[in-house]
Amino acid sequence: MGDIIPFPSSDKFLTEEEFQRFEIYRRKMSEATSSAELDYYFNQARMILENAIQRKIDREKR
Repeated sequence: MGDIIPFPSSDKFLTEEEFQRFEIYRRKMSEATSSAELDYYFNQARMILENAIQRKIDREKR
């Protein structure tokens, strides 16, 4: 897998709920028993980060 997910601290740009969901997906990635599971949890965690980053960019443009 070529992508790397940065593991943010909760105080950066994730809401508390997003950070908790991210941590759940990160934990499930390490417990995954197949590459399909790993890919699924990886993509879920990545989407959380991408949405938060986009929200931060949009907020800064205002």
